[in-house]
Amino acid sequence: MLRKYLLAVALATATLPFIAIVPEAHTIPSRNERRSQNYDGWQVEVKSYRTTGKTIQTERGTFNAEQTWLAVLVSIRKTKIGGSGNPPIGFVNALLVDANGFVYPVTRIDYKSRSIGDPFRLGEVRLEDLLFDVPQGTRAAQLIINSSDGEELLRLKV
Repeated sequence: MLRKYLLAVALATATLPFIAIVPEAHTIPSRNERRSQNYDGWQVEVKSYRTTGKTIQTERGTFNAEQTWLAVLVSIRKTKIGGSGNPPIGFVNALLVDANGFVYPVTRIDYKSRSIGDPFRLGEVRLEDLLFDVPQGTRAAQLIINSSDGEELLRLKV
């Protein structure tokens, strides 16, 4: 509330026009406090998260954040016999919810597996770092995995 009030005061008293980009706060129900969930024969689990500062080094290169990188390490595992060897969910529409309810979209994905695009075998686990560009001091609370049309598929505790 204070942030919105200060922004409103700044806008009302400014003599020159400016644009302020502030992440929108959301009220996030805590309907799921698990770090792991199953979805249609696939298990997704949050393993850990860390902040790395403005720069992160991966096997695919060095990447700079506008603010600070927050990396969420997730695993995905095929748990059902049959069906497609490719997961019905992806992480390109992932959202990070911080402890204050602010939501940030995934900025980059660092695939830890060399077999990207190859079908999964039953029980196979692959790891990925989901990279979020967030303000310094951000505390992660939840990871939301959405479908390509915005439908929420999974909500995991970070």
